[in-house]
Amino acid sequence: MKYDVRSSDHQFAVSVRRDPAGVLWVAVGDGDEAPFHGKAIATGEWRVVGETRPIGVAVDGETVDVTMGGDPFRFTVADARRAALRAGGGASAGEVRTPMPGAVVRLMVAVGDTVTDGQPVIVVEAMKMENEFKAQMDGVVTAIHVAPGNTLESGALLITIGESE
Repeated sequence: MKYDVRSSDHQFAVSVRRDPAGVLWVAVGDGDEAPFHGKAIATGEWRVVGETRPIGVAVDGETVDVTMGGDPFRFTVADARRAALRAGGGASAGEVRTPMPGAVVRLMVAVGDTVTDGQPVIVVEAMKMENEFKAQMDGVVTAIHVAPGNTLESGALLITIGESE
């Protein structure tokens, strides 16, 4: 599974997989995979091989607070799919794009419709899940670039939204 990890001043990708023997392998960014060797010593507290101190971990939704040697660190962790959907596939406010390959399931607007920021405008099936994409601004739908059933490449432009007059 791939994750998007952010702190107040850093952003990086983390990949985690479990091998057939049950060992977790972790890679940060483009780095090499390494096995994770840790042991839970209390609820929310771990001892990691190579560390001489316990590492405290508290998880609340996508927020992860880590304490090492009294130093606190806060991260936001989202699986890569959810992070890409939240970011809108790198689209500008007036564009609705898909961050992954898929197929158009349903259009929820038509050209000329007035939309509001956060309003659902299209549903795309990707990775066997239906994903609802939303307008990233208030405005008017000026173009629809796809139709139900269309197959999409990653980054495909789906809908264009212009400013209201």
